[in-house]
Amino acid sequence: MIPLAGGGDGQFPLSDSMLSLFPERVLQGKPYDVSALFFYNCNPLFSHGHIEGFSQAMGKIPFIVSFSPYMDETTQMADLILPDHTYLEKWQSNFTYTFQGFPVVGVGKPVVRPRYNTRDTVDVIIEIAKGLGQPVAKAFPWKDSREVLTETIKKVYAMNKGDLFAPELDEALLRELVRRGWRAPGYKNFEEFWAGIQEKGGWWDPAYSYEEWERIFRTPSKKFEFYSQTLKYQLEKRGVPASDVLNGLKASGVEAKGDQLFLPHWESKLNASPDSEKDYPFHLKIFNPLVFAGSIHANDPYRQDISSIHSKQKWNSWVEISPGAAEKLGIKEDDWVWVESPLAKLKCRAKLTLGAMPQVVNVPLGLGHRALGR
Repeated sequence: MIPLAGGGDGQFPLSDSMLSLFPERVLQGKPYDVSALFFYNCNPLFSHGHIEGFSQAMGKIPFIVSFSPYMDETTQMADLILPDHTYLEKWQSNFTYTFQGFPVVGVGKPVVRPRYNTRDTVDVIIEIAKGLGQPVAKAFPWKDSREVLTETIKKVYAMNKGDLFAPELDEALLRELVRRGWRAPGYKNFEEFWAGIQEKGGWWDPAYSYEEWERIFRTPSKKFEFYSQTLKYQLEKRGVPASDVLNGLKASGVEAKGDQLFLPHWESKLNASPDSEKDYPFHLKIFNPLVFAGSIHANDPYRQDISSIHSKQKWNSWVEISPGAAEKLGIKEDDWVWVESPLAKLKCRAKLTLGAMPQVVNVPLGLGHRALGR
């Protein structure tokens, strides 16, 4: 099946997924019409860059299901709401990498019983798959979300690498043992591994190997590329002439000529006027408050109440600006101000902070919801 929001075409040859194209493709019915849409752990009618277009696309889809445990802007438009457990009520995992480069697997288990009549989304999908019969049911052989997680963790165990989370001293010891060709994990079998990963919260492999250039530089030349041979290779592999990409970019308002296509360059699609720097002298920095955990849980009412320890604002956005810049503009703490760009504008309270650079204004992401019973 062709991905609805897939990249890899002439306009985006290096991208496997372009979710920003989702509204446009739904409205055009390309590559097919969408008859049903499930939303899990996302709220695009709040976070998408083109909310109006996404709203129009949702209006064209006959059946929409939301699994959100909280009411949010997207869930308000759903035909059916099947609320998931909150993150404290269900099994979950997270696969990521540390800043040092080594892999980490975090595992969370339920710490409280579900407070309301909710169900784990994984369990719902498994039940739907089994109800559809073969061959769909065969692709979902698990009993429930815990079994899915257990089978996933078995693959981590089978790698025969790394160890359970440990203090910093044990981390250094593990790294040194692996460097010398030894390994002494803190478990003897999978049952002990599974019990330990629940107790300690996860697994990691801190024995990071340096100077493995082929692993780091996944480019045709195996080197850092200023001239992107990767882009050139992908175009040739897919039979897409570079001229088609250039024409596609030109149609989008971006000019790139010849070798410039394969070299780092910046283009503005806003068709800014010569007076833009005078009209818009500040740079906008959007940041994620730590309490929102990457905005995934930003619609949690409790998190909205503790959104900031340095600003009086709760539930609504604020803008952080340096005291010097604020003084020049006649702005005082907690004044209402407009933050405006050629695309849109936002009204919020001013927060004067020495942490803001003079030519930068900072706005938090995740506040200003309209679907929280307010």
